[in-house]
Amino acid sequence: METERRKILVIGKSECLNDALSGYAIQLAQRLKYDIFVVCVMPQGDGSSSASEAGHHQHALKILHNFKQKAAGKDVHCDHAIQSGEIAAVADAVLHTVRRIEFVVTDSEYTKTQISEDVTIPIFSLSTNQLHPEGKPMARETKQQRKNEVNKTIGYGLITAALYGCVFWNADAVMSYFTKGGFYAALPIATVFVFSFVHGAFASNLWSLMGIKPMKKEALQPSVGKTVSQTKKAQKRPRAYAYINPFHKI
Repeated sequence: METERRKILVIGKSECLNDALSGYAIQLAQRLKYDIFVVCVMPQGDGSSSASEAGHHQHALKILHNFKQKAAGKDVHCDHAIQSGEIAAVADAVLHTVRRIEFVVTDSEYTKTQISEDVTIPIFSLSTNQLHPEGKPMARETKQQRKNEVNKTIGYGLITAALYGCVFWNADAVMSYFTKGGFYAALPIATVFVFSFVHGAFASNLWSLMGIKPMKKEALQPSVGKTVSQTKKAQKRPRAYAYINPFHKI
């Protein structure tokens, strides 16, 4: 008899079931030879019109249909469903109705945190570096951040070039003012601060644009308490010493 194959549960909101999530889940299922069960979580009725709800439902069906087509292109069987309610409750209900789900794949760390309270099987997310307060797609956020970094890099770069150009083109005037003494002695110090700030901001944004960024405090794992390993000291055996009194015959 043919046994039912193991499954990967992919769960998220309609706007979070993006290409990155589908590609990751499909590639994982292809390597493990698992099936995929995709659940699109819709918000509960908030009093909006039925036409709006129908539009959201059609949009979710379209996304799930594209997901299933991509999986079929990789010879991965995929089933899907649309549920409404809290994502943690939906995940718990699916795990009790669908058999042989080995682990869950979500869109973000925020969704993973919500589900992990009621789910006992392993949960994986695409973004494990930081929590997103609203569970929005990380791809959109990264794109917007990259656009801001490009704009800042170009802006500070132009300002830096303009400052250097002004100093070199007016070298004689700069030297005459900087060497007058008195109140003018503060001009070199102020100039150094301005150049340091502008050039430092340009360099920082340039490194960020190249992908070299400092680790955020939220991404740091809490340090585990120090474990003190007690080393056993080799105990010396007591030696017997003989004491001879040289005056015992006197």
